[in-house]
Amino acid sequence: MREATILRAEERMDGGPPRDGMRAHPVADRHDDLAMAPVIYEYAPGARIPRPATTDGTQHFLFVVRGTVEMVLDGGDEPLRLGAGDSAYCGEQPVTEVRNAGDGHALVVWVSSPPTAGPGRT
Repeated sequence: MREATILRAEERMDGGPPRDGMRAHPVADRHDDLAMAPVIYEYAPGARIPRPATTDGTQHFLFVVRGTVEMVLDGGDEPLRLGAGDSAYCGEQPVTEVRNAGDGHALVVWVSSPPTAGPGRT
């Protein structure tokens, strides 16, 4: 059994250099034996991430800690707007885009199950 992973703010893992105005901070360092992959995302103003990595059967949960984001689900015509304190459970419907719709930085906790990225994943 895997022990609890405690991630203090000052110890937050860096998922690499910002990509298109977005920086990812994985909560767990390995996804090989996890049922879900929680990641903290920071979006700069105007940052837009089209087609996040996903696979069939992946479920998504998003919680907006700070800022305002818009997300588009596969087959959706209009973006869904989420503000600080809002959350969305997407089931197996793919998320096709997430963008920062506010003037400041947005902070989002995004959980995917099963994990769709990381060591051993494509």
